[in-house]
Amino acid sequence: MAGLLVDLAADPRALFAEPTVVFPLSPAARALRVSPVIVRTALHRLAEAGLIRFRAEDHPDGSRIAVTLLPPAS
Repeated sequence: MAGLLVDLAADPRALFAEPTVVFPLSPAARALRVSPVIVRTALHRLAEAGLIRFRAEDHPDGSRIAVTLLPPAS
C-alpha cells in the first residue's frame, strides 16, 4: 500500500523511464488483423502526436519495429 501511495504522489515524469519495446512488424499486423502499412501509419501518427518515438529496422526475417514511450508532456 505504501508503494502505491508513493507512486500516486510522485512526479509522473519521474516514473516513466522511456521504456522501449521491439517487435516483428508482420506478426504484429497479423495479430491485429490489419496490414503492416496500417500498423506503421498508426505508429507514425502516435509519433507525430508526441506520444512515442519509433523506428523500423530491417532484418533478414522481416522488419522489426522499435517503439519508445515518451514521458507525458507537462
